[in-house]
Amino acid sequence: MWTNLTLVILLIVVAWLLIFVFYLITSRKQKTLETHIEKIQNMLPPEQKGEDA
Repeated sequence: MWTNLTLVILLIVVAWLLIFVFYLITSRKQKTLETHIEKIQNMLPPEQKGEDA
């Protein structure tokens, strides 16, 4: 019984760590994407920047 419980706890911890690492990687990529988008928007003429509201 304790072996099964230990295995379940170990799987939960490993899954949690994988999800946490995935979150860290994707949040870092989001910051770099934001800077790339800003650079591209600065290259566009004012009428194409999406500010036609």
